[in-house]
Amino acid sequence: MYYFIGSLFPQKLERIIYENSSGHIDYAANTLQSSYIEGFKRNNSKLHIITLPCIGTYPKNYSRLSIPEENFITSSLITGKSLSFNTVPLIGLISQYFSLKRYLNNIKNMFQSKDTLIVYSLKSAYLLACYMIKNEIPYVKVCVIVPDLPQYMSESNGLFYRILKRLDGIIINKCLKKFDAFILLSDAMYNRLPIYEKPWLRIEGIYRQENSKSVDKDFNFVFAYTGTLDRRYGIENLLSSFIKMKGDTLRLWICGEGDFRNTVEEYTQKDHRIIYFGQLKHEQILILQKKATVLVNPRSSTGEYTKYSFPSKTMEYLGSGTPCMMYHLPAIPNEYLPHLYIINDTENGLLEKMEELYKTPRQELTIKGKNASEFILSKSPEKQVKKLINFLNAI
Repeated sequence: MYYFIGSLFPQKLERIIYENSSGHIDYAANTLQSSYIEGFKRNNSKLHIITLPCIGTYPKNYSRLSIPEENFITSSLITGKSLSFNTVPLIGLISQYFSLKRYLNNIKNMFQSKDTLIVYSLKSAYLLACYMIKNEIPYVKVCVIVPDLPQYMSESNGLFYRILKRLDGIIINKCLKKFDAFILLSDAMYNRLPIYEKPWLRIEGIYRQENSKSVDKDFNFVFAYTGTLDRRYGIENLLSSFIKMKGDTLRLWICGEGDFRNTVEEYTQKDHRIIYFGQLKHEQILILQKKATVLVNPRSSTGEYTKYSFPSKTMEYLGSGTPCMMYHLPAIPNEYLPHLYIINDTENGLLEKMEELYKTPRQELTIKGKNASEFILSKSPEKQVKKLINFLNAI
């Protein structure tokens, strides 16, 4: 049996989480975890989900002091438990550890020699709780899915933050040395983690077809970005490039939340062709992507972190059937490149590619998007999780 430990939102709690959250909600992580669960379902595997939903902290980003406990059932073979924990900053992390540790202790008598704990992300609270169980029951395998390296997940550089990250890193490294296997989103992650000779597998992501309905394209030529509004992700380059373009039928759609929101809103005042939608629900984002003419990921290859981060929106973009333009990031496997419009990594590369595509016949863009949507089906939940299951069975 497999036990999936992560931070996904159970369907029963989605409304509560959405209504009480302000600021960024990590839909990307939730979507990837849900896709893993769907993959186990399609492979008829028995799975128990243990989740501590990824929400903001009280009171700035979440209006409640805690999140309730909830049991849920996904299918005849898949059950789940959403654990309750405190949402106060720092205290919440400790609360998550004790909540997970307590629950694992309650079910540890059920663990058998062929069972595997699959831990999503390098959250120290999750890893430490599993580390304790591994010490008590050495025969239980622990496999860690590494979507991001913690040192590259924030630009904060305050003294207190650096101290906490240093402590966090010590805990993470100690735990990983004890675990059995790893799923990495990029090959380069191997060199930054204490994996040594232990088995690992690259699964850069999973594409889950969620909205196959046909949607009419907008009359205007629309460039669209859907994702986190973070300076590191090239949002300012996208905005400044777009306003240099000429064309009354040109539009730039942006939706998402983040620290760069105010700057985005300022640009909407400079250019009426830029439309900011705020943070939309995931199903609304999927429709917006289909209505756009070209989807843009303006994240450049500048920065060490790009070696270790496969942008999750790549799969979602490709699956939309709308052509996608982006830089050749180091973590993107070569098999993706024929299905993307690659931006030259030069000072004006983004602007030049946008102008090139604006002049490209719509029919050519449509064919590119269609071919991309067919390619990404090879990364379905069933196929990607089958790789994971075969990998775990071979250990």
